[in-house]
Amino acid sequence: MAWNKDCKFINEFAQESSKNLAHVHSGVMITIQMDTNHLDKLNEDLKTYGVSIPVIANMEAKRSSVEYFQQHKDYYFAEMHKILRSKKKSIPIDIIELFMSCKGLGLAKSAFLGQLATGHKSLVCIDSVNTRTYGFDPKMLSISKTINPALKRKKIQAYVDMVETVAKQKNVKNPSEFFWNEWCRLVADKSQERKNPNFFFKSGEDVSFKHRHWFTTWQSRWHLAH
Repeated sequence: MAWNKDCKFINEFAQESSKNLAHVHSGVMITIQMDTNHLDKLNEDLKTYGVSIPVIANMEAKRSSVEYFQQHKDYYFAEMHKILRSKKKSIPIDIIELFMSCKGLGLAKSAFLGQLATGHKSLVCIDSVNTRTYGFDPKMLSISKTINPALKRKKIQAYVDMVETVAKQKNVKNPSEFFWNEWCRLVADKSQERKNPNFFFKSGEDVSFKHRHWFTTWQSRWHLAH
């Protein structure tokens, strides 16, 4: 039930306004090359000080991506809703392609932003945890900036197909829900192995719940038991 409660919570937030969508994007940028144990503090800082925090401002790639998305947030918000209203089978490919047009967003993180913003069942972030766990080929996650549009779309399609194939093998109908819940469980298990009181998740549900703090402006309650 973790995905159904927490991802949906973020979906509703992201779809309310372009400002909210831009906040979700900033949260996604913070996760790049960042250990999960730092996310609580960094997102608390984001809410307090805005996008000028060091984790964004001091890294050119993250800073330029956040600046670009902020400047074009109305476009991304309108196009996202246009794609969702289309009800086409190509929605996950179209969403990933849309967000990949933003500086600094690669294939996996564009899919992650799409998952957080829309909750579409075929949008999943294949990060290092999922790559190791399910044996995904890291080469499939890399797309050159100079690739032609047709080949780029084919690679996005291959990414979505890869996600859906694993879901079928696991006999699950909603890849987004499956990968979300499993990722949260794996992160919780790892935190318990470390036995670090400053980085401890009680369960996968606890990790999932924290996403509300990491990717929305929801605060002052994120740390409470749920």
